[in-house]
Amino acid sequence: MIIDQIPAKKEELFAYGLKWDVLQEAGVLGRKVESWVAKKVVEYMGAEEKELVQFAMEQIVARKSPHEMIEQLQIVLEEEAEMFVIKLWRMLIFEQERFLYQQKKTTSPGRSPA
Repeated sequence: MIIDQIPAKKEELFAYGLKWDVLQEAGVLGRKVESWVAKKVVEYMGAEEKELVQFAMEQIVARKSPHEMIEQLQIVLEEEAEMFVIKLWRMLIFEQERFLYQQKKTTSPGRSPA
């Protein structure tokens, strides 16, 4: 399973090579991530915070490192910033690997691309 391939340790997770172009091609960096971020912001803040969602999305679109994101988000999320970024990175890795798996599956011998 794809989820089993995602590192559990923070250091390994943050060292995982995100392929931003793959995430872009998969459509993950748009509404899917924004929806996820908005949901998590409500969980952490207890209310919808459009400015925080926009700020987090700016960090993601700018392809900031997880450490940079934690530093920036700590201003608002305080001690929750690290867990937020860990969960974000896990989601991004999962979506990346899922997309790559689907691409591989549809282009394997004997199958025509969808």
